[in-house]
Amino acid sequence: MQSFKMMPLYPIVAYLNNILGNIFILDILLSSLTIPVVFFITKQVFSVSEARLAAAVYALYPFSIFYSISGTTETCYIFLLLFGILFLYKDKIFLASILLVLSVLVRPT
Repeated sequence: MQSFKMMPLYPIVAYLNNILGNIFILDILLSSLTIPVVFFITKQVFSVSEARLAAAVYALYPFSIFYSISGTTETCYIFLLLFGILFLYKDKIFLASILLVLSVLVRPT
């Protein structure tokens, strides 16, 4: 890290991913894994048909596509945040709090 104004988790993830290949591979993977998370969150609140619609809308949402290939922190942050919310709906508070803290370490806003 060259700046003290960054949160520490995403540069670490970016560095480890650069060792394996390209940073966009991880972002595309996380963006793809967010689609089922959106499905399961919506299924917890509404029915299966609304969950399918929500997952399809998220999959085709232009900003999720843009963020997955731009190399910014939004993809990782959205994945961790939604995954934490899913665990909150399932009453797994400890796992949810870990994921929500990790999302703050990726992007503090």
